[in-house]
Amino acid sequence: MTLALVDLCGEDDVLDREGDVYWKRPLEILNEAGISFIDFASGAKTIPQKVERFHEALKSDADFIWVVRGGYVCVETLDLIDWDLVAEKKKPLYGISDFTHLSWLAVPKGVPCYYGQSFTKFEEKFPTAEDRAFLLSFLKTGIPPSLIAQPLSPRARETDLSQSPMIGGHLVIVLLMLLQYPVDLKDRYLFLEYHPGCAGEGMYDIGYYLEHLVRILTRTKNLPKGIVFGQSLLPQMDGTMIPWKEINQYCAARVSSLEIPVYEVDHFRNVIPFSF
Repeated sequence: MTLALVDLCGEDDVLDREGDVYWKRPLEILNEAGISFIDFASGAKTIPQKVERFHEALKSDADFIWVVRGGYVCVETLDLIDWDLVAEKKKPLYGISDFTHLSWLAVPKGVPCYYGQSFTKFEEKFPTAEDRAFLLSFLKTGIPPSLIAQPLSPRARETDLSQSPMIGGHLVIVLLMLLQYPVDLKDRYLFLEYHPGCAGEGMYDIGYYLEHLVRILTRTKNLPKGIVFGQSLLPQMDGTMIPWKEINQYCAARVSSLEIPVYEVDHFRNVIPFSF
């Protein structure tokens, strides 16, 4: 299987980042693992250039497309992307965070998407061969590992969600996309994770966004089959992280009024499949 690397989220050229850890070392890891890839990401500086490279990746011999990082500009690419081409090629897409914009529109078009990891700083996130074995196996085969979700509510039971229809991503982006591009959630799970864009955010910020989500889902009568929370990141002012399972307990309580099953998974150590 051949992998295409594209950049639809970053505001600069990936080559402009200093140090080998950001870009060069991840490329070396792919080579060491024997994974064939085509680099459509490096050298693209502007949004039109990034979209043009994405279209080239869709037309290429690559079997799979990895959006290499998160960021803040994916929303600006949405009106420039040839969505007919995306739907025609149906090449699986993979990314995290800002990638939520892309996957939210691609999944209803029948394009399989996967959520969970960034390519940039790959070794920093997965320092040992054991850490990255599950991901390299996925990149070689295109087959994600089993996704065992743990229950967070009385209505939920430990469940393998690998083959379950699902959509979602970053909580705030999901909220914004749900308002602009409503999708029918009734027969699918909604995956959510959160990481702040600035310092000083607390649990109450997540609670605020979840309150809006509950209101939207309730008032539109568009309840998902269940909600799956990932590993949210919430640093405290002293630099320590609030345990992600503690965050998820809080989140489960905030959506309990929906009376649907609630689960959790560590999306940093799993590949989350999005499909309709």
